[in-house]
This record gives sequence, structure tokens and C-alpha cells, in this order.
Amino acid sequence: MKKVANYLIISRLLIFISFSSLIIGQTVFNPIVIDNTVVGSKSVFAADMDGDGDMDIVSSSDDWNTGKIKWHENDGSADPTLTSENIQAFSGIGIVAVFAADMDGDGDMDIVSASEIPGTIGWSENDGAVDPTWSSRSSIANVSNVESVFAADMDADGDMDILTTSWYNSKLDWYENDGATDPTWSKANIGSGGGPKSVFAADMDGDGDMDIAAAFAENNSIAWYENDGATDPTWTVAVIATNAEWASSVYVADMDGDGDMDIVSGSEDDDTIAWYENDGATDPTFAAVDVFKSDDYVSPISVSAADMDGDGDMDIVTISSFTLSWFANDGATDPTWTGTDILDEYGFRSIFLADMDKDGDTDIVSSTSSKISWFEAILPPDEISFLSLTDVTIKEDEIYSVTFISKSDDGNSIAFSAESDNNSVTASISSSTLTVTPTANWYGVANIKVSASVGSTTEEVSFKLTVTAVSDISTVQDVTIDEDKVAEVDLISTFSGTTTFTAVSDTNAVTASISSSSLTLTPNANWHGVANIKAYASDGTSKDSTSFKLTVTAVNDAPTAFEWVSSASDTINITPQSNLDDTYNLQWSASTDVESTIDYLLHVQIGVYPAEEIYDTTSTSVQITYQEFLENVFELFPMLPGATVKFSVVATDGIDTVKVTGDDRVVYVNRYAYLSIAVEGIPLEFALHENYPNPFNPTTTLRFDLPEVSDITLTIYNMLGQKVRTFDYQNTSAGYHSVTWDATNNLGQQVGAGVYLYQLQTKNFVKTRKMVLLK
Repeated sequence: MKKVANYLIISRLLIFISFSSLIIGQTVFNPIVIDNTVVGSKSVFAADMDGDGDMDIVSSSDDWNTGKIKWHENDGSADPTLTSENIQAFSGIGIVAVFAADMDGDGDMDIVSASEIPGTIGWSENDGAVDPTWSSRSSIANVSNVESVFAADMDADGDMDILTTSWYNSKLDWYENDGATDPTWSKANIGSGGGPKSVFAADMDGDGDMDIAAAFAENNSIAWYENDGATDPTWTVAVIATNAEWASSVYVADMDGDGDMDIVSGSEDDDTIAWYENDGATDPTFAAVDVFKSDDYVSPISVSAADMDGDGDMDIVTISSFTLSWFANDGATDPTWTGTDILDEYGFRSIFLADMDKDGDTDIVSSTSSKISWFEAILPPDEISFLSLTDVTIKEDEIYSVTFISKSDDGNSIAFSAESDNNSVTASISSSTLTVTPTANWYGVANIKVSASVGSTTEEVSFKLTVTAVSDISTVQDVTIDEDKVAEVDLISTFSGTTTFTAVSDTNAVTASISSSSLTLTPNANWHGVANIKAYASDGTSKDSTSFKLTVTAVNDAPTAFEWVSSASDTINITPQSNLDDTYNLQWSASTDVESTIDYLLHVQIGVYPAEEIYDTTSTSVQITYQEFLENVFELFPMLPGATVKFSVVATDGIDTVKVTGDDRVVYVNRYAYLSIAVEGIPLEFALHENYPNPFNPTTTLRFDLPEVSDITLTIYNMLGQKVRTFDYQNTSAGYHSVTWDATNNLGQQVGAGVYLYQLQTKNFVKTRKMVLLK
């Protein structure tokens, strides 16, 4: 209960706080005239025509004498101005439709256009310059009375094809782009009859290819054409409605936010704006719902859809000859729309929706019989209101949380923040959920302040959090100690009466004992690992517990102490009658180490020479033969009848080392009797032995053996090769001999400290050794 991870969470969902947007005004549109020199512009289109990141406008002119296409260049400022410029002129009755797209795949925006009489579909190629110009290419087709054009990749081959409607000829056609650098288009008829006025391409059935929606004026119908997805596609018509009197416009968008494409239409003779809800099936059907229907003379001639008020759903913008209006979507699953007139003015011909000033909302571009304008969308500021947030009481060690709505009523996201006036209480918000977390075992009062912001508007509300104390045992943090150590933990409770503490461990390797409120945890010797400890507090009526971990980390244990078993001193006598395979036994007690095997290192010191390691063993005894004593002890002292040998031993686990308890074992090796017989003999070979002592000061003995009568020279050299002292002996008898050198030269002068060489030379033998003189 006491661990933070085990806190009881008190949660409330949308019951204490709510936020709503108080609508103090709707989105409004500020009209700005761009060009008042046009004549009868029937079509406008917005796109980034010069690639500078802002939206420009292309417009047509239905001048009976000279048809013109203009582009209106946006200067990109926060309050943009647009500069108008003619692109090209056509003879006859002017341009009725324009559409901007990259028709030749070179990365810039070209223009597709249609003239009414003599009926030409053409395209103008962008040269891609910073200040572009457009060159009129050869006509794509000659078709009388074209009403609308639309460019899209209809056959999924990566280039832009063209759709057109001709009301007079009752033709719905598409023109297939051949994909060349300078493309040409091949015409194919999709449907005939009905007087098509408007066309729009989109994936209506979600199968990845481009279908078609169209409005037919003469037979009052709305239809869609399903693309079969072939390389050379064909379309199958399905009529959606037959009562849209003089249907003049269609637009395709997801109007209800369900992920499929719906259709919006405008029909002039029945003064109706309708939408057709896609049921989302593989072969969808569309249910007609009126958005607006009037007995007055409304006559919508064009419809378009976009999120006009920034609330995340699709609204509708429409024009009649006399009025520009918009219809706000209420955002419901089955939405309804509320209409508002933007401007009453005669002569509206075309609209296009785009963000002209890069402020994140959708503006309106329009054309009339005499001017091109844009309408800047101005969204109203959000207001936030708090309902009352009641004070909250929770128990000690509980957590309180509450979830708010994450958007205001008009769809804008709300940014929340929270703070506490008490350092013992943390207030945090993740997404739209407030979590208030008191410190473990804390109780008292904290004031919590919550802020909500939308845009530039911020509101605040506060409430009081009261945390009441409960009878419990305080949390104990996890404890870590080294192997062979003891842990002491103080236990604290909030029981009002006499409190009794107890504790248990989940392993027998740790003993838990309590004295008053002090818990002692004692691991077994050499044990390491993790033990789960649970401590209890009780006042005789109620009981509470807390759990924590005791971690005992392993440490390396030094080998335990051990001692000699062999006697402190001893003597061995080696005689001619001795069996040289006889042994002297050195023995000691065992040292132990729980982690690893013990190695024993036996060292020996002979005379004044430094100790040397002679054995590395895991045994607790070593047997040394008399032969080994003779060979190793007296190699330096061939003339001595006896020598003192000291033995020492250490135990090691590879990390720590412990010396045996007690003094070194001392063994005197007596070979007097053995030597007395041996020296009576004659050496079998010439030999020059190590001097003794070495190093020396002031004298040393130089020993040599002669197996026959010989003339000898014993010479001493310094390290430069210079003779220091020479001993010459003629007719020297066979036997064991020695010479004492007192560190003087041939002149009787003392020589300096250093390294010297001494050499024995006979007729048949030369031997050199090294000695060190100390001062």
C-alpha cells in the first residue's frame, strides 16, 4: 500500500471541470478587390503558380470580343496584395473555365482552359522562371460550349489527364495524356446526354483509382462514374439523384468525417444545395440530404467545400448570381449546416477556396462579371468558461486524477497546465488528464490551480485538496549492504496507540529481528543476493504492512587464518649412510575460502640470501628429500658442513593473501659427517663456485676445485675489463681450494664498490663469475 506504484488512484472523468467555447461571434470574411478590369470572368483557380510558397490566382474572361487568361501574383506578405497580368488572348467568345496543374511533369504549374466559342480546349506551359510566363500550346481539342474542365491522373500512369463537360453537346469526355515532355492528349467519351454542367474527379469507392462525379442540368441528375482501374480505364455510371433541377455544380469531399468521399451539389431551378452521403461500401451508394432549400430565387451556380471556421469539419461555400454564402457544419456524425450570407452582390460567377494569406485558415476567391476578389477569413477568438470545480478529499497515499475535454466547443484544442502551492503535492497534466500525487505518508491541505488556454485566451480555476491521515506503517526504501554486513532500519507508523512491529524475510539466509522500532537484518555468513522483507505495524486492532528489498552484494573474502603444524625448529643430519630419498615433512593447517580454491605458496630462505618461492600447491604439506637439501642448500656453500634454512608459507585465493600464523619454521641441515668423507676424495672436474658471501664487504671467499695438479691463475676484473687483482699458483695440488679477497688491488689499495668479475684459468679450464662489492 505504501509504495508509490501501489497508490490507490481516485479517478473522475468529466465530472468536476468542463470547458466550453462561448461563441461571441462567427467567422467573418473581409472582401478585398484584386482586379476590377475583368469582363465576365466565369472561372477562378488558386495555386502557387510561381513556386514561391504562396497562393496566386488564375482567372478567365468571358469577353465577347477577346477572351483573356490572367494570373494575379501574390507578394507573400501577411496582408498580401496581388498584381494582375494577362497571360494570353483568344479570339471569339472568351474563356469559360481554367484549371492549374503540372501538365507536363516538369514541376511547375501550367494552365488548362476552355473557350466557349469556337470551342477550344488548350493548355499554357509555364517556363518555370521566378517570374514565369506561359506559352500557349496547340489546342487539345475543339469542343463547342465547354462548361468545365478538371485535371487529374485518371489512368494512374503518373501524368495529368483532363476531364471536360459540354452542356450544349451533352458530352462528358476525358483526354489521356501521353506522358511526353511535350504531351499530347487523346480524347475518349465517358458519357453522353443529360447536359453535363460540372465535373469533379476523386476516389469515390476507396479502391485507389479516380472516379468521377458530375452534375447534369437537362435531366436534373447527379451521377458518379466508377473507374474499373484498367490501364486504359472505362467508367460505369450510377445515377445518385434525378430531382436536382438544373444541376449546375458538384464538389467531392468527406463531409461527415467518416473517411469516405461524399458529394455536394447545387441545383439552380429548385434553389437547393444538397449533399450525398457515401455509405462507405465497396460499391457505395449515396443518400441525398438537403443542406439548404428555398422557395426564394437562390439558384446556386457553384458549390465548394472546406473547413471555413477551423473546427475540423467540412463546411460549404456557394454562390448564386446575387449572393456569396457559407454553411457551417455542426460536426455531428450526421451533420447539419447553418447558412450565413457573406455578400449580396450581382454577378457572381465562380469561387475557389484557399489560404491566400498563409494564416492557417481558408479564404475565398471569387469572380463576378466585373471583378476578381478574395475574402479574408477572420476567425473569432475562443473564450473558455469553467464550471465549478469542487474541493476534493482523499486519504493519505492515494492519488487523485480527473480528465477534461480536450477541445473547446468550436473544435480548437485546449492546452492545460496545473500547479500546487505545496511542495509535498505534485500536480501534473498528461494530454487532458490532471493527476495530483501527494508525497508518501504526507497529509494536509494543498491548493491546486488549473489553467486552460486556447489561442490567446487563458482561464484559471483552483480547488482545495485535503489529504487525511491514516494509521499505517511508513514506506521503507530498498536497502543495499555488502556481504557479511548487517542492516539497521528504523520503522515508523502513524498508529495512535502502542505499536508492535514485526518483520519477515522470504529467505532463510536473512534473519529479521526487531528491538522496539529498530529492525535488524542479518544475512548468513558469506551469503549474497536479494531478500524480500515485509514489515508489519499493529496496534492490536488494525494492521498495516510495507515491503522492501534487501540487496546483499558479494565481496571477496580473504582466506581464513591458518597455522603451522610442523615444529618451530628442527635439525636433520645427512650422513654417508643416509638414504637420500628420505624426506623432511613440512605441514600446516587448512585455510578456507567460500568463493574459490586456496593455493599455498612455500618460500625458503638460506642463510642471508633472500627468500624464494619453491612450491605452489593446494596441499597442506610438502615433503622435501635429503637429496634436495644437498643440491639446493649447499650449492652456494660447497665447503660448509651445515646451513640454516627458514620456511614460510602463505595462502592465496588469487586476490587476497594471508601469511601462516606463527614464526617461520627453522631447519638446521647438518652434513658434517657426509662432508668429512666427501672432502677426502678428489674432485672429478674443474669448478669455480659462487663467492661467499655475495654481495660482500669487506671480504669474500672464492672457491674452486681441481681434479689434478695444475698451474692456475685467478684474476679479478672491473667492469671496464681492467685487471684489479691477480693470484698465481704453480703446481697446485688436486682438491678443494679457496682464496679470500679483501677488496684490494695488486698495489694493496682499496677498490671502489661495484660489480667485479673473477676468472679461474688453467691449462684446460676457464670459468668466469660475477660478484658485488658493497661499501
